[in-house]
Amino acid sequence: MKSSRNQSSCQHSQLYRVQDHSDERGLLQTMRDSRSSELPFLFKDFYSAYSLSGVFRGLHVQMSENPPKKLVRVLKGSITAFSVCLNSRCLLMGEVSIFDMGETIHQSLVVSPRQAFGYYVNSNSSQVLVGIEESYMPHFEMGINPMLLIKLGLIPADMKASDKDLNLNNFPNLILRIIR
Repeated sequence: MKSSRNQSSCQHSQLYRVQDHSDERGLLQTMRDSRSSELPFLFKDFYSAYSLSGVFRGLHVQMSENPPKKLVRVLKGSITAFSVCLNSRCLLMGEVSIFDMGETIHQSLVVSPRQAFGYYVNSNSSQVLVGIEESYMPHFEMGINPMLLIKLGLIPADMKASDKDLNLNNFPNLILRIIR
């Protein structure tokens, strides 16, 4: 018997190689090559987060009719990034993708629509830049409590998070599965 879920609407978050342009002056890195069809979207908002070691940010998602993609780039330090599929029409619902990212790893992460995104800071500090293809709409924001990641052993119990992140529970019956 075939599943009634629409598998074609499923998209995993993916890492893309950043373009390096270097000469005697230094290094220029592009987050997105405008001539490339790999990242065919534009950004309306950019956010830069500075965080200390042990900080957890996120597992937020905008669940509007047309949820935005995100482009994530680590400018300083290193993080473990998580995306969780929240597309109820997808067989991947609840799957957690894990990405090790850092300033020396020249990659950007594209977070697909209906994927909650968050990260844990592994280094002494980090700076993470996030581009979003639609403007932030707080009335559509939902999230997953990071305690689910602690239960899976993905982040330490002594992590530091905002009260907002610690009180997220929009998907109380969600069962997470790890994919690597």
